[in-house]
Amino acid sequence: MGKSSKDKRDVYYRLAKEEGWRARSAFKLLQLDEEFNFLQGIKRAVDLCAAPGSWSQVLSKRLSENHKETPDESEPKIVAVDLQAMAPLEGVIQLQGDITKESTAEKIISYFDGELADIVICDGAPDVTGLHDMDEYIQAQLLLAALNITTHVLRPGGTFVAKIFRGKDITLLYSQLKIFFPTVTCSKPRSSRNSSIEAFIVCQNYQPPKDYVPTMANPLLDLQYDNMNELTGPNRTIVPFIACGDLKCEKTIKSLQTVLFLTIDIQRATSSFADGLGYSTLVGHMDDERVVFEASSGGANEDQNHTQDDALKLIRILSSILVLKAYDLKNARFETFTKYMAISIQVIKRKITLSVLSMNEDKKFVFEERRSATIPISYQERYDWLQVFELLADFEQLLKEQDEIEGILREENAGRAMVGEETVRSIFEAKQYGINR
Repeated sequence: MGKSSKDKRDVYYRLAKEEGWRARSAFKLLQLDEEFNFLQGIKRAVDLCAAPGSWSQVLSKRLSENHKETPDESEPKIVAVDLQAMAPLEGVIQLQGDITKESTAEKIISYFDGELADIVICDGAPDVTGLHDMDEYIQAQLLLAALNITTHVLRPGGTFVAKIFRGKDITLLYSQLKIFFPTVTCSKPRSSRNSSIEAFIVCQNYQPPKDYVPTMANPLLDLQYDNMNELTGPNRTIVPFIACGDLKCEKTIKSLQTVLFLTIDIQRATSSFADGLGYSTLVGHMDDERVVFEASSGGANEDQNHTQDDALKLIRILSSILVLKAYDLKNARFETFTKYMAISIQVIKRKITLSVLSMNEDKKFVFEERRSATIPISYQERYDWLQVFELLADFEQLLKEQDEIEGILREENAGRAMVGEETVRSIFEAKQYGINR
C-alpha cells in the first residue's frame, strides 16, 4: 500500500528512511527508552506482534551497544514473534507463531535456553475502523493476549511495554496490569501523532501474585471452558478478572458451571452512574440461570439506545453462555442446537431491549435485537405501554419455546432420540464457528 502525502511530509517518516528504520514507530520505542531507560542492561528481549520489525531493530541496536560496553558477558538474545513472516534482521530470532498459544511461549523460552526474558514489548494494533469504542475494545483484547504470554516468559522484576488506545476504560486497564506490575505508567512519545488515540504503557518490576500460575485460559473465549473449574488459588479470581474485568456485575453467579464472573466494586469517582450486569434465576427453574439482565441509569454520553459498548458486552456474555450450553449438550443434534437462544434484557434509562444470540446453520453466532420499548412516564405517552406489553409477551413466549427446545436437546444428548453424525460436539471441537451481527 502506498504512503499518503501526509506520511511523506512527516519528519519521523523521513528520518526513518534516512536512518534505515523499517517504520517511523522505531522512534516511539527510542523515545520511551529515553524517558524510562528500560533497555539498559537487558540481555533477553521479546518483541510481540513484531512485523515489520522496527522495534526489533531498536532492540538489536541498543542491546548490541550494551554488549560492547560489557563484552565479557554473554551475547544478548532477541526473539521477534508475529503471525506473518518478516524480512530477516541481524541478531534477531524470528518466530512465526500465535501469541495466544502456550506453545509459542515454550518456544520463546527454549530460544533463551530455559531462561526468562528481561523485557517484553508489543507494538501490535488492529487495523482501525474509525469507531473509537470498537478500536479500543479490539486493542484491549490484543493487549490482554500480550499480557497473558508475558506472564509465561518474563522474569520477576522485568518490564512490559505495549501500545494501548486511550479510552474511558483506561482505569480498568490499570487495575488489570497492576495485579502483576506495581509500577504502571502511561506515556505518549512525541513521535506519536497528536491526532492518534494511541499511547504506551510501561509496566515495571514484574511481580506476579503469590501462587499465581501463568495461563492462557480465557473464560469467555476459550473453548476449553470446562478447565475453568480446575482453577485454584489466586488464578480462580485473577484469570476471569483479566479476561472480563469490564463486566461490572451487580450480583454473583450461583452456578459456576453456567458462566464465571468476578464481582467488582464500582466507584462513583470513575462512573457517575453504576452500570451492572447480572445473570438471573427465574422462579420455577431452580438453579438454572435463564436470562442476562443489564441495567444502566445512563451517563452523560449515553443515550437511550442500545450502545455499541453494550452490544459488545452482551455479545461476549451471550456467546460464552451459548458455548457453555453447547458443552452441557454436546451429544445433541447440531440442527436442534441452532434453535436454542441465549436471552438478554437490557434497560437504559427508559428504554428496554430484548436481545438474543444463537448459532445459525452456517455455524455463525448471530446477535439479534428482537424488540425495544420505551417505558411511558406521562399521560401523552400512555400508548407506549402497548410496546412494553408486546415485548413482555414476546419474552414469555421466547422462554416457553426455549424450554421446549432444551427438552428436545436433553433427550438427544441422553441418547433417547436419533441424533446423526453432525452433533454439537463435532462442530465445536472443529472450531467451525464465527460471529455475525
